[in-house]
Amino acid sequence: PHENTKWLRILIELGAICGLSSVILIMLMGQPRILFTMARDGMFPRILGRLHRRFKTPYVPTIASGLVCAVLGGVLPVDILGDMTSIGTLLAFILVNIGVVIMRFTHPEMERGFRVPFGPFLFPLLGAAIALVVLVLSDGPTIYRLFIWMAIGLVVYALYGYRWSRVGNPEKWTPEDVAYFQDCGLDDGDDRRGRDEVDKEEANVEAKA
Repeated sequence: PHENTKWLRILIELGAICGLSSVILIMLMGQPRILFTMARDGMFPRILGRLHRRFKTPYVPTIASGLVCAVLGGVLPVDILGDMTSIGTLLAFILVNIGVVIMRFTHPEMERGFRVPFGPFLFPLLGAAIALVVLVLSDGPTIYRLFIWMAIGLVVYALYGYRWSRVGNPEKWTPEDVAYFQDCGLDDGDDRRGRDEVDKEEANVEAKA
C-alpha cells in the first residue's frame, strides 16, 4: 500500500468497526425478540416467552443469545462468523418477502399496520430475487453451512415446534398455559394492548374447550 493512503485505510477500518458494532447491537436486540415471539406461538419452550417484570424485556432469550454469541465469537474465526451472519440474513430476507405474497392470499382479513406499495408482488418478489442472487454468489462452504443450520432448524421444528404450535395445536393450549404468559409483566396498566391480546387468546382457548 502507498504511504499516502494510510489515512484512507484507517478511515475504512474505523467505518468497518462502526458498521460491525451497529450490526451486532441490532442483532443482539432483535434475535431475543424473535425467540420471544416464537415461544409465545409455541415454537420454543415457553420460558423464552416471559418478560422481565421491571424492564418489560425478554430477559431469558437475551441472556441465552448473548451467551451463545459470546461462545461462538470466542471459538470461530471472524470471517466465518461474518459469512454465516450475512447469508442467514439473506435467507431471512427471501422468506419474509415471499411471506408477504403468501399471506396476502392465505390471510387477507388480517389487520395490517401498512401495505407494501404497488401491490403484493412487485417489491416483495424483487427483494426476494435480489437477495437470492447475492446468496447464490456466496462461496460454497458458506452455503453448505447454511443448509446445515437449516437442517438443525427443521429438526427442532419437527421435534418440538410442530407439536406445540399454538396455531396448529390450539387444543393443547390450556387456560393455564395462556395465564403463564399473562403473569409475566404484561398485565400491568402500562401495557393495555398486551393484556387485551392475552385475554382474547384465553377466551378463544376456553371457547374451544
